[in-house]
Amino acid sequence: FRGGRIATSAISPRLAITLGDPAGIGPEVILKALAGLKLEAAEMTVFGSRTVLEQTYARLRNDSTDALIQPDQLVI
Repeated sequence: FRGGRIATSAISPRLAITLGDPAGIGPEVILKALAGLKLEAAEMTVFGSRTVLEQTYARLRNDSTDALIQPDQLVI
């Protein structure tokens, strides 16, 4: 810590996440878990089907009150 803040380097960390089973809970978990993150803090890539992620987003947007990240904010 420096002055009450976490010291960061000029290099952003890289994070890769797999979508998991398209028929499982993976797409939902990714959309909910990444909703609260500052994406500019890391270079993030999701490996999987963009179509599955978009379909899951559309379903959850109508059925859930949880915060969701929009698929177009991710590198898929």
